[in-house]
Amino acid sequence: MLYMPGGTAYYFSCALSRFDVNYLLVTALAEKEMRYVEDLSAKGIEVKVQPSAHTVFFENIYAENQDERSQRVTQKADPFTMEQLKDVDAKIFHLGPLLADDISVELIRELAKKGKISLDVQGYLREVVDFKVNATGWPERIEALKYVDILKADVAELKALTGCDDVEEGAKLVGEGEAQLVNIKMQGGLHIFYHKEGHGEADVGLSCHISGCLLH
Repeated sequence: MLYMPGGTAYYFSCALSRFDVNYLLVTALAEKEMRYVEDLSAKGIEVKVQPSAHTVFFENIYAENQDERSQRVTQKADPFTMEQLKDVDAKIFHLGPLLADDISVELIRELAKKGKISLDVQGYLREVVDFKVNATGWPERIEALKYVDILKADVAELKALTGCDDVEEGAKLVGEGEAQLVNIKMQGGLHIFYHKEGHGEADVGLSCHISGCLLH
């Protein structure tokens, strides 16, 4: 068994640190895992830590097809609140919840008043029962996606959101909302669907292999 840091916060931050952008990572972490913040800081990444009773801990078991895995969660971090983020401003907020209660729809709505929203949807489609992670629906998806400019999902997540087996058709359905860009992660690579042109925005680029893009 291999123990390692992971998740959107870690991988996205490591990738984005290669770009000439102003970037702040906001994460929830228990005191005993602060060494991971030190590792990120050593890479030149600015980190704002929300103290948490626990750090979320996932056990991932991958099948031969790397798009398929089973998961267990042995501990959960505390959810984020608007009070914690009231002093954080950005052109783009990339949100990477690992579990459904990490970031509320109310928080997405409030952050959307301050900047564009980029969302990795995976956490909202997970339900933890007796430590086992099960796929679940996202009842608040229609409301939440109103505030999302950029969406990242894999094939299974896109199907859960739209009910479509066809990737392109599913991406079109998501794009009928507010999303300008949909990133679909597949075993063969990353497929990007553009639905709307930005108003007054210049470049749209993919910042890393997991998700997100930078508009400036």
